[in-house]
Amino acid sequence: MALKAETLERFCQSLGRTLGAGIAAPKAMRLEGKKGSRLGVAANAIADALEGGDSFTVAFSRHKELFPSLMLAMIEAGEESGNMAEVLRELGKHFGVLARLSRQLKAKILLPLMQLGFAILTVTILILVMGFLPVNQQGGSYDPLGWGLSGPGGAVLFLALTAGTLAGLFFLWKTALANSKLRASLLQLCNWIPFLSDYLRESALGHFSIGLAMTLDSAISIKKALRLSLDATANEYFKSSCEKAQTAVKRGSTLTQALADCQVFPEEFLAQIEVAEESGSIPEVCQRLAAHHNEEASRHLAFLFNAAGVAVWLGVAFFIVKIIFNLYGGYINALGA
Repeated sequence: MALKAETLERFCQSLGRTLGAGIAAPKAMRLEGKKGSRLGVAANAIADALEGGDSFTVAFSRHKELFPSLMLAMIEAGEESGNMAEVLRELGKHFGVLARLSRQLKAKILLPLMQLGFAILTVTILILVMGFLPVNQQGGSYDPLGWGLSGPGGAVLFLALTAGTLAGLFFLWKTALANSKLRASLLQLCNWIPFLSDYLRESALGHFSIGLAMTLDSAISIKKALRLSLDATANEYFKSSCEKAQTAVKRGSTLTQALADCQVFPEEFLAQIEVAEESGSIPEVCQRLAAHHNEEASRHLAFLFNAAGVAVWLGVAFFIVKIIFNLYGGYINALGA
């Protein structure tokens, strides 16, 4: 599992400072390795690899389960340009922004999660109480929910089914993320889902922008900068357009024309890149674009979680109304009898 943004922020800033101070790369990694945790173990392994003659790119790529694709791509760019310390400091700033957005998002999703927990608890208590009603104690089958569940056994079964469903969905999600083909298929499906597709697009544009800002601010070629920046999106939809962009650059096209040939970038984004290209300020403009698109991605994700909270609330309201109607129906039947 990838490291948290807060952890990556501290790691990049610290490693950037030590490398910038002239400390040898293996020793700098050893200093990070003294801090323990999964990152510490990986840092010591990377130090061993560096001492064995491996490059930063190769050493870090062996731990790609810990580091996001953006970081791996930028480390390759920093190593090739000879500006590793500066790249790491910029990565630290980027992960700092992501950490702040993550904290804001967690605060927004707390209420929907509490609503879901309250709904599950309410239904569980209702099932439990129904088992102790006199009508059910005397052999009746009073069931306002209509699920055939009552008493301690019914409550345990409901909790088991709920927990199993949530765990199953989580397992399927992790399996899909771990398998590149499944991940690509899932991403293609998500690109057709309203709001979720907006989040994925904005997130990819944010990562691409920060990648382009760092790579074009170095001595590496535009072709390689495009490949690294598209890899940094971690989005198969964007990454699949890399060959089109590189072919356009090989033909002598401008950066804007190359991105337009990808057919994945919105017109507004291309217009800003075109202005930046004409004024020679692509890195600075891309930094601003990265901040903007990361904020937009956070806003879309917050909306999705708020929508999930509303869905949970509507589900609870539906069950309450259903129970009221069932109770009323039972009362009418009793009067008729």
